[in-house]
Amino acid sequence: TPHSYAILLGDYFTWLRTHAREWVRQYPHDKNSFDALHTWRHQATGDFAKELEPIKHKIVGMHVGNHSHEYPDGSNDTMELCRLLGVTYLEQTCLTRLNFCVKGRPSHKTLTMLSLHGEGIGGGSTAGGDINAMINKGMAWDVDLVLLAHNHQKNAAHTVHLGIPPRGELRIQEKPRLFVRCGCFVRGYTQGCNTYAE
Repeated sequence: TPHSYAILLGDYFTWLRTHAREWVRQYPHDKNSFDALHTWRHQATGDFAKELEPIKHKIVGMHVGNHSHEYPDGSNDTMELCRLLGVTYLEQTCLTRLNFCVKGRPSHKTLTMLSLHGEGIGGGSTAGGDINAMINKGMAWDVDLVLLAHNHQKNAAHTVHLGIPPRGELRIQEKPRLFVRCGCFVRGYTQGCNTYAE
């Protein structure tokens, strides 16, 4: 659609999780053993960049997740993907402000958001636990929207924060906040396949 934009929240490839990457890096016997692996990751990242090419102008930015591949120079495949597409690398956590203007109207709307991959936010075993974890993670931030991914679930919660204006008439003001767990492209459980989620 012409008025859609995306923030990508990490884990673009089914790849090694953090603990597995740490274990692989400890292999001591041949410092060139992983050159072929890095070459393969460069190729897969380039292939995925070609798939995203038609929508790159719609991507606000991309977060790194916990399944990324790290190269010997300290960069990762998400950084490479951002470089290939010319989009912003958002690292782990990002605050974003988007201004929406409508031609011919004098005012505009601003949307503030906190976005992050969401690794390390517990409570994913039940919907209520996951919603509480999302709210706890984003509560400190004065934003309109909190976006997370990481755990294959999709859910949302809405809260209202009350306050008063800094000057003028003392009246209660409501500020809604939306928390969204965006899911992911990979299924946690697949029939006939043992996935890492099992």
